[in-house]
Amino acid sequence: MSTKIKQLQRQSQETPILFAAWMDQQGIARSEMADLVGRGWLRRIASGVYCFDGYTPTLPAVLYSYRKLLGKKYVLGASTALELRGFSHYRHMGEEPIFLYEPVGDHIPTWLQTGNLLGDLRFFSTNLFNGSDLGIELMEVGGYYVYVSSPERAILEALNLTPRYHSLIDIYYVAEMLTTLRPGVLQQLLESSRSVKVNRLLLYFADKAQLPWLKQLDTTKVHLGKGTRALATPGIYVDKYQITIPQDLYDYE
Repeated sequence: MSTKIKQLQRQSQETPILFAAWMDQQGIARSEMADLVGRGWLRRIASGVYCFDGYTPTLPAVLYSYRKLLGKKYVLGASTALELRGFSHYRHMGEEPIFLYEPVGDHIPTWLQTGNLLGDLRFFSTNLFNGSDLGIELMEVGGYYVYVSSPERAILEALNLTPRYHSLIDIYYVAEMLTTLRPGVLQQLLESSRSVKVNRLLLYFADKAQLPWLKQLDTTKVHLGKGTRALATPGIYVDKYQITIPQDLYDYE
């Protein structure tokens, strides 16, 4: 048993969260896991999830451990990703939930969805872009490399969450700072985007803020749908993009 404890201690130096499924593969029986818990070596965080006693889990450590040990690709996205990348100059940033995206066909573990052990987590599918991984990048967060949406992907994800989680004016405050987005990446994301609302809003924001990359986009390849979209009631109608937006956004200069 001492050999297995040392094996787990070495592993925990890299991935502080340990999973029963992974320990099974290392030849550690469930009865041995229970024994390690009983002897005070391991602490059971949730069913099949462990750490060494005395360690306090963090979200980056959990996501990193899932990636390295179980091959899970959970992504910090939307305004969470924008904040991590330094775009946090609007009113509510830092007070929001943490937005976590799961791959299409995968499922966030139940223990992450219950309670607030790792913060106020909100979970979404990556299906907005037809399952594409474009714009998902590794980034160091809290000492661990985890998947984070690029600014190009994150702004589209944030727009998709309006108005339930963000007001349009708050997202616009961020969007007007995004002067260095990569037009090639953004073009591909817009072409794969399933949301007419998101596509129209992104182009309207770029136009209103006179963002330099807008001229490099081929908007004829972006799905903009037909008919009007009412994004605020009451609101102001913008004929060019056939959207009705809030008064405060329309008036903002």
